Amino acid sequence: MLERVKRNGPSANTRASSIGNECERAIVYERTVNAEDRVAHSPRLQAIFDLGHEDENIVLRWLEMAGIQIIQRGRDYLWREEQISGHVDATLLMPGWPEAIPAELKSLNPYTGESIHSLDDIKNHRQSWVRRYYSQLQTYLLLAGKERGLFVLFNKSTGWITCIDVPLDYEFAESLLQKAKRVKLPPRQQYPARPHQERGVPALPVRPSVRAGHRLRRRRHGARRH
Repeated sequence: MLERVKRNGPSANTRASSIGNECERAIVYERTVNAEDRVAHSPRLQAIFDLGHEDENIVLRWLEMAGIQIIQRGRDYLWREEQISGHVDATLLMPGWPEAIPAELKSLNPYTGESIHSLDDIKNHRQSWVRRYYSQLQTYLLLAGKERGLFVLFNKSTGWITCIDVPLDYEFAESLLQKAKRVKLPPRQQYPARPHQERGVPALPVRPSVRAGHRLRRRRHGARRH
């Protein structure tokens, strides 16, 4: 277990999983503090992370058994101009849906799992790390050029799966984009992106609105499929 505990950093971009942090200084630190200067997380926390990865495999298998198609697993995105990156757990397609949508899978302890029944429960949760889930999936929708996403929440104690529909919130997404602009690093402080990251996310026009930029990304992503 100790061998799997590693200090990570710095991040080349503002991660979708971090952009919801209510402290913008913490986001900047994540992008600038070297790995050797960080405090490693505990082996206990690493075990929780490892279990979450195993839970993800179980959940996706159960979703397939329920008739949901797993179109893609583990896609990386990079919006270079705004220095935003993200890793979407899965892209799902249900019979009758007009298109496949990004899904974020969360493996939750029973106390947290039983406190979430709706999207508002996530947005207004007492735990800040749960509230960040909403920012994370909204960022994925921007990166993927989608109007809708899905939370798939797995209660580790009961095995119960809760799915919550998530429409793109343009006003909230705009606030995330503005936050990303505030924590951008000058070119000399940027770090190279990982080779496997998606580089096709186009820049928005000058002084864009999220709505206009989102339509542009939908057209570009749609063009690639034909």
